[in-house]
Amino acid sequence: MRIAIVGLGNVAEHHVAALEDFPDAVVVGGMDPDVRKTLTFRGVPVPRATTVPELFALGVVETAIVTTPTATHAAVVDEIARCSPCRILVEKPLATTAEDVRRLLAEDYPNEVTTLFHAAAAPEVEWAHAMFHDFVARHGPVVAIDMFVADGNLARVDELRESCGNAWIDLGINALSVAARFVTADSVALTHVDRNRETYGARFRFANGAGEGEGVIVATWAGLEPSKHSVFRFANGALLLLDHQAGAASMSAENLVEPMFLLDDARPRLQWHYRNLFETILGGDRLFDRDTDLHLHEQLLGA
Repeated sequence: MRIAIVGLGNVAEHHVAALEDFPDAVVVGGMDPDVRKTLTFRGVPVPRATTVPELFALGVVETAIVTTPTATHAAVVDEIARCSPCRILVEKPLATTAEDVRRLLAEDYPNEVTTLFHAAAAPEVEWAHAMFHDFVARHGPVVAIDMFVADGNLARVDELRESCGNAWIDLGINALSVAARFVTADSVALTHVDRNRETYGARFRFANGAGEGEGVIVATWAGLEPSKHSVFRFANGALLLLDHQAGAASMSAENLVEPMFLLDDARPRLQWHYRNLFETILGGDRLFDRDTDLHLHEQLLGA
């Protein structure tokens, strides 16, 4: 598969490192208007361009991956679509307005567009997803969810706002996509907004098979260190803890720890996310169907 990377920042490096695990993947070009930014794939410098048309003039591209600043996603996708019929994978969130998301995900859009919900493909999430049916059978449906996502990057707030918008747009979508692996979230509403410290709180309702409940999300760029976790409470009081920063998970019931998952340190955390995600997507599938992709964005952007 011939792949091009549009946007050569830090996230692109994680994408390329993960792609190296797939023998059929070849990164044929990279694009960034900053001529100082370069990329290597399997130790070889990747041909680069400074504009999208120049990138697609380098040769045939089957898949384009967009990792540009969030506010530019929609315009970049449109420009790619004018140059090539390739599949387009876009770093989350897909766009900053629900109108653009609907347009890019519409069936009549000329290219297939998929959002890269990397947090939802984290190893601890995949483990919990595989175990979830058994957990529900033993402990009843999920009745409450608490999610906390902090990057500890407030010192870089101006840079982050330029590239990611705000902490809710950047991190809230991660929390919602993780929840979507287990429940259907709805009625997301912001209950706390501190723009000075880029800290947001939200509540949501969710359905889980025959059960339903309420969830809470805290998303912030503040804090001393990155910290990310999700806690799912089941009907009988059992707790499923997903530590997204450590890549770990545990299930506890009646003061006893049941199954546990611990990730090794063979690669950085984000590379695990993208490796799992690309295994699904490059195989021709999607982590979430179009309707779920759209629903997640509508909940995020309508909060």
